[in-house]
Parts: sequence; structure tokens; C-alpha cells
Amino acid sequence: MTNVPTQPQDLFLQIGRKRYQVASIAEAVTMYSETRNRSGLGASKTPHATIVSNTGTHLYRISYNGRVWDGNKPLDGMTDEQWIAPCCTS
Repeated sequence: MTNVPTQPQDLFLQIGRKRYQVASIAEAVTMYSETRNRSGLGASKTPHATIVSNTGTHLYRISYNGRVWDGNKPLDGMTDEQWIAPCCTS
């Protein structure tokens, strides 16, 4: 099982050096996928994408295909509730 932060925190999608606030992991993946598609760049030229906390702490990595990773473990199989509010479960 993935370690999901239990304290509320803001989430940010970081693509290269740009950072965008997002409400959920799902929103981050959607935003990344749209940005990747608009850029027309291939996997080797697309900037790295990560999900970070409001303090800049690395939480997850998003691969080129939109898959989310916690270290070497994919977040596949998470419920919709976990994707919507990964930081705020109690």
C-alpha cells in the first residue's frame, strides 16, 4: 500500500521549472497530459513532471504516459477518493 500523507497540504504539479497548484493527483495527471500533448515533444524532450507539496517536498513522479509513481511503485489501483484527496484522509 502506498504511504499517503495524512495532514492537509496543497498539491502542486511541477513540470520542469514551472509549478501549478492542483486539487488532486487526478487533476495533476490531466494537466500534465494536456500540456504534454500540446507541446508535441516526445518522451526524451518532455520536461520531468512531479507532484510536490506546498513546501516543495517531492511526493510523486508522473511518467510520460501519465502513470503516477511513488518511488518505484505505481499508484495503480487507487480508489477515486484517494486520487481526489490524497493528502486529506483521516
